[in-house]
Amino acid sequence: MTNKSCVATLPILLLALLLACGPAGDCVENDCQNGPGVMEFPDGSIYRGQFVDGEMVHGMLADADGDIYTGDFADGERNGYGTYNYRETGGTYTGQFQDGDSEGFGHYGFANTEFSDTYVGEWKGNVRHGFGEYFHHDDGRRYVGQMRDNRFEGFGLFERVLKGSIDPYEFRYVGTFKANQMHGQGVMSWRDGRRFNGEWLDGQMVRGVLSYEAPHALQGDVYIGPLLDNEPDGDGTYVFRDGRRYTGKFRSGRFHGQGVLTYPGELVAYLRYVGEFSLGEFHGAGSLYFKDGRIQTGYFADGKFIGDTPATGEEDQ
Repeated sequence: MTNKSCVATLPILLLALLLACGPAGDCVENDCQNGPGVMEFPDGSIYRGQFVDGEMVHGMLADADGDIYTGDFADGERNGYGTYNYRETGGTYTGQFQDGDSEGFGHYGFANTEFSDTYVGEWKGNVRHGFGEYFHHDDGRRYVGQMRDNRFEGFGLFERVLKGSIDPYEFRYVGTFKANQMHGQGVMSWRDGRRFNGEWLDGQMVRGVLSYEAPHALQGDVYIGPLLDNEPDGDGTYVFRDGRRYTGKFRSGRFHGQGVLTYPGELVAYLRYVGEFSLGEFHGAGSLYFKDGRIQTGYFADGKFIGDTPATGEEDQ
């Protein structure tokens, strides 16, 4: 048996669906069904462009705040390829859209690129997400790599390009990132000849190999070990280009604490020092081994042997 109330309700439901599917605006030019037309919406935005079966398909939509989108539409949203101009910031996004959002591949930048940033790459939900290139025009910094929620995240290259220089790079890092910081394994090379290969934490070097190449004054030297505030700190090894080798404690980039410093035979009259250091010098209890077999054991201060007793004021240290 057919329920008459249900049958009577069907036309009303169909009408409601048809109204919901169409654009919720007033047509002010042509019929806004097929071909060109102009439609005004209650929020103050205006669409000028092509219609197919009453739907916006390609044109320009200007909102009440002054933002302007020109491109493809589907289902009443920005869908396909287009350009969005932001009035407040002056920025422009050109690329793919999905359901009203920047999604897919696109370019974001400004009309005056000399003092602004640009990004070319993948987007998701109106944020930089995927692989892309971010360039800071004001200071020459450039990132190429993986992005996540508008941040450098994953593997990438980060460098600073110097304008008008024969050697254009101030620094270059290749490795992993987390929340816009160098984080994980990576290699950093500086223009002055420093090079670090190792582990990073929140933008700081924490453990690895720090070497010096031309034109650095320490060219040929190598440090292996932990770092704090980007300086050797903790238990490490430093090898000099002249063959000297230190293994022991470091603090703020200097030999500090217990350690062993060995010398090539042709440099000095002794072979090695084993003992305490302070600020890079023999300081405290230690032994100096000479090439002729002598061993000088006792206390040192500021790199010099002072005898069998410590320096004044250091007896209880």
